[in-house]
Amino acid sequence: DHTIYSKIDGVVRFEPVSRDKRRISVYPPELYPIGGASDLIVADVASAIAAD
Repeated sequence: DHTIYSKIDGVVRFEPVSRDKRRISVYPPELYPIGGASDLIVADVASAIAAD
Protein backbone atom coordinates (compact mmCIF):
# COMPACT_ATOMS: atom_id res chain seq x y z
CA ASP A 1 0.00 0.00 0.00
CA HIS A 2 1.48 3.35 -1.07
CA THR A 3 -1.07 5.69 0.49
CA ILE A 4 -0.08 9.35 0.31
CA TYR A 5 -1.70 12.05 2.41
CA SER A 6 -1.01 15.70 3.08
CA LYS A 7 -1.18 17.63 6.32
CA ILE A 8 -2.08 20.82 4.43
CA ASP A 9 -4.60 21.75 1.76
CA GLY A 10 -3.10 22.52 -1.60
CA VAL A 11 -2.22 21.41 -5.09
CA VAL A 12 -0.40 18.10 -5.56
CA ARG A 13 2.45 18.08 -8.08
CA PHE A 14 4.42 15.05 -9.30
CA GLU A 15 7.85 16.50 -10.10
CA PRO A 16 10.75 14.69 -11.76
CA VAL A 17 13.87 14.30 -9.63
CA SER A 18 15.83 12.12 -12.05
CA ARG A 19 15.06 9.92 -15.03
CA ASP A 20 13.63 7.19 -12.83
CA LYS A 21 12.29 9.05 -9.79
CA ARG A 22 9.58 11.58 -9.04
CA ARG A 23 8.91 13.69 -5.98
CA ILE A 24 5.40 14.42 -4.79
CA SER A 25 4.95 17.96 -3.48
CA VAL A 26 1.97 19.86 -2.11
CA TYR A 27 1.91 23.59 -2.77
CA PRO A 28 -0.51 26.23 -1.44
CA PRO A 29 -3.29 27.06 -3.93
CA GLU A 30 -1.89 30.61 -4.26
CA LEU A 31 1.16 29.21 -6.11
CA TYR A 32 -0.75 26.86 -8.41
CA PRO A 33 -4.36 27.98 -8.86
CA ILE A 34 -6.73 25.04 -9.03
CA GLY A 35 -7.76 24.46 -12.62
CA GLY A 36 -4.44 23.64 -14.21
CA ALA A 37 -2.57 26.94 -14.40
CA SER A 38 1.07 25.92 -14.69
CA ASP A 39 2.78 29.25 -14.02
CA LEU A 40 5.00 29.14 -10.96
CA ILE A 41 6.29 32.30 -9.34
CA VAL A 42 9.80 31.46 -8.14
CA ALA A 43 9.81 34.12 -5.42
CA ASP A 44 6.69 32.60 -3.86
CA VAL A 45 8.27 29.14 -3.80
CA ALA A 46 11.34 30.51 -2.03
CA SER A 47 9.16 32.21 0.58
CA ALA A 48 7.03 29.08 1.02
CA ILE A 49 10.14 26.97 1.59
CA ALA A 50 11.55 29.53 4.02
CA ALA A 51 8.28 29.51 5.98
CA ASP A 52 8.73 25.83 6.82
